[in-house]
Amino acid sequence: MVQDYLEASMPTVAIIGAGPVGALAAIYFAQSNYAVHLYELRSDPRLPENQLKNFSKSINLALSDRGIEGLKGADKEFARKIMSDVIPMHGRMIHDGKGKQESQLYDIHGRHINAVDRGWLNEELLTKAESFPNVHVHFKHKLLRCDWDSNTYHFRNTATNEEVSIKADLLVGADGAHSVVRNQMMRRIPISFSQHYIDSTWCELTIPPVFPTFSASLSTSLQTQTPPAPNFALNPNRLHIWPRQTFMLIALPNTDRSFTCTLFMPQAMFDALTTPAELLTFFEKEFPDAVGYIGKDRLVHEFFRNPKEPLVSIKASTHVLPGRAVILGDAAHAMVPFYGQGMNAGFEDVRILHEHLRANPGDIPTALAAYDKERVKDAHAICDLALHNYEEMRAGVNSRAYLLRKKTEEWFYANVPALGIRTLYTMVSFDPAVPYSAALRHAELQGTWFKWVGALVSVGVVGALITTARVVARMMGWIDRVDRYGPMGPGRVWRMGVEYTYQSLPPASFYSRPLTCPAPTKSPRAPRPPLPHPRYPVKLRRSDVRIGLPLRLSVSNYFHSSRRAAVLPVPRRTLIQIILVPLLALLPLGVVRELAGRSRHSLSDMIVN
Repeated sequence: MVQDYLEASMPTVAIIGAGPVGALAAIYFAQSNYAVHLYELRSDPRLPENQLKNFSKSINLALSDRGIEGLKGADKEFARKIMSDVIPMHGRMIHDGKGKQESQLYDIHGRHINAVDRGWLNEELLTKAESFPNVHVHFKHKLLRCDWDSNTYHFRNTATNEEVSIKADLLVGADGAHSVVRNQMMRRIPISFSQHYIDSTWCELTIPPVFPTFSASLSTSLQTQTPPAPNFALNPNRLHIWPRQTFMLIALPNTDRSFTCTLFMPQAMFDALTTPAELLTFFEKEFPDAVGYIGKDRLVHEFFRNPKEPLVSIKASTHVLPGRAVILGDAAHAMVPFYGQGMNAGFEDVRILHEHLRANPGDIPTALAAYDKERVKDAHAICDLALHNYEEMRAGVNSRAYLLRKKTEEWFYANVPALGIRTLYTMVSFDPAVPYSAALRHAELQGTWFKWVGALVSVGVVGALITTARVVARMMGWIDRVDRYGPMGPGRVWRMGVEYTYQSLPPASFYSRPLTCPAPTKSPRAPRPPLPHPRYPVKLRRSDVRIGLPLRLSVSNYFHSSRRAAVLPVPRRTLIQIILVPLLALLPLGVVRELAGRSRHSLSDMIVN
């Protein structure tokens, strides 16, 4: 009775969806002295009869700093308990087509993400939420409709088939990508909504733990002892990736020493694998080492038994119905799983929402408006980043350009932190103080900066090569040769843009003999007497490059015809123009492309690692 009286004086919140985000929201609201009613369509996942039903069928989860901050905001002791049962993953382990493995650390300072089982985490959050006397959890309740004028929400109890209603000051939708709350909000106010399915679907597989085997030579007494604990088949402190350009396989560790694998492929490739023989042939060609880890029988059984699920990215132009409702997690921003930020972003939603509620006590409309203004652009940014990381994981991790940029950014971050250069992954996964949208803008500007610096370095390298070529040419005696692309007509030949005349056409030896005579004593502009021999003095102009470019040209005159090696001198000004003009033409295009990319991201405000 006392509790009922206390709850009657509390504001009431109805939370739809008892997944990890909904359960965490219930904890936050309970601590803020709300009367909390948590509704879930499915039955209690903690019941023994539901343990084998795969209540939380989903890709394995990665818990990073943003999600941890969300847990700490609810209860630091509870967060420490959760963190004691996760498996740290310090980087990626890339498996090539021959089974060779290469490790790539996530962070230069050793920070890491954590593998966690979704079902276990959900159960822990539900148990924690139910420990509050002002939290009431209702399983097997389906939201039917929302009466926004009276703040009344109608449910059907699927166990008894009766309809129940509740009045609440605030409705929280944490009911996933196919949110009923979001659909009800869209009936009340106009919401720009996008739903994008990528070209890949996923299928879950398992790498079992490795159990040590006893040798037949061991004594019977030794064999009757308790067998040793199983081991991981792979390094448990890495996210394992088999990237194959248009498809990939990933594996995350579990506390029972197994790995949860997820195969991402276009649906057409799944449809093409119709028999066990085709499946094994495909895996032995593309993932030869994974076949040994999974086992052929298990691979065939799980591949044809488990469903092939689509991957969707969802954006909404607003996440609130002013003064009445808010959507969180996948209901507001479902994303593809390739940045490992789906659950982390949902936990951050809950934390930021309550920051605004505490900053505006008793004023729910103002708190919701402030939350929506801050969070929508971040939700759009992480959805875009997740889609971009899909390309990186399945193809980019093998790219030399990607690895070079990553190492360059990490070097600057470790040695010159004042410049503010950091990898995008570091900002997204390990710095909760940086909003997703700010991390995306920082990465775009940093990318533009790297392109400009790369262009300048390229020009410098070309200049260094030209200087080196000059030195080598001087040492090899290639400088000051007569140009041998032949007479331009009877009695005329051109050298470095200066015309010289002869009394007779040069002999064949003219085309292979270096010029060794001393420099002229007269000005090159003074009239020259006809030379009886082609070896004549030449004074090079300062603007001329003093090296030649070897060519193969046909030399013909009235006395002979042959194909000989020619050296074509090029003026320095012309060479610089040849190099710089294309670069100067391409750099603005790069800037325009960057600006266009930013425009796309700004318009997007109107998708594991």
